Amino acid sequence: MLKKKYAFISLLVAVILMGLFVCRPEYLLLGETNITASADSREYIKYIRATGATSTYTLSDPEATSILLNMDMYAPDNRVLDTKNKAVVRISTGGSGFIISDHIIVTAAHCVYNRDTQSFIKSTGVTAYNEYCTGMLFNSLVTEIHIPKKYTDISTGLQYDYALIYVSKDLSDLGCFTLGLPTDEFMSSGAEVKISGYPQGTAANGTNKNNLRYISDGYIYDLKGSELFERQVQTTAYASGGDSGGPIFVETTPKFSGQTYKTAIGILTSIGNDPDDSGEFPRQTSFGTRITPELLKFYYDNDNVG
Repeated sequence: MLKKKYAFISLLVAVILMGLFVCRPEYLLLGETNITASADSREYIKYIRATGATSTYTLSDPEATSILLNMDMYAPDNRVLDTKNKAVVRISTGGSGFIISDHIIVTAAHCVYNRDTQSFIKSTGVTAYNEYCTGMLFNSLVTEIHIPKKYTDISTGLQYDYALIYVSKDLSDLGCFTLGLPTDEFMSSGAEVKISGYPQGTAANGTNKNNLRYISDGYIYDLKGSELFERQVQTTAYASGGDSGGPIFVETTPKFSGQTYKTAIGILTSIGNDPDDSGEFPRQTSFGTRITPELLKFYYDNDNVG
């Protein structure tokens, strides 16, 4: 196990040295996966806010997935103010998102599309804040929104609850997250992950969280053997309403550089409370859409964006 741990760290460092010093797309190479994407799961809808026009397109199947890459499932509220991740942004509809390249933001589809009315939320805006969220660094309406076509079907599951936001302004000064494709072995390892976002309401300590960015940490819950395993992430990291669309990520700080690198392996979509905890702030578990080869292609290799 120790040998595997160091192999993972060495590979992550190698990827970092290949170019994560600037805000541009990079894959985290964690090994092979067996996930395949059907044609209908690769259909997307593009929405242009200024005109209200929509169009549908289908992405090709990712060519080579091989080049990409037991514990208590409930946890208490352990969030603290996040003063480091300016690349985590607030979505005006009451959600969160995170920057992955100069113009692209990842979020959850339910933050930008209303399945009840079958319509995009035209007034969707994005705001980035400084370290302590005392001032805005960026504030704008979105230019484009892209979602999976399957998400518009109310009977589909959370695996399609992801979206791409395109903004015309260059966001590179705010930093960015890398999307990483985790192996099945990694997803069963109980690895530590973090969640960052803009929760609504009031925290357990009475602090008003509106427009404040919070972070929590926890562990991946092993879903192997479940139908959710290939498409979802479940973690003990704490989240609540408003955090949807934020990153579920791995944080690594190599000793030789002292610089921290962040790789998102999932997009937060929902939470579940511990049925045995009836307190005001019950222990809970958090769920997210797992990063897969089709998501990497959607976000990093999509000629329909912009």
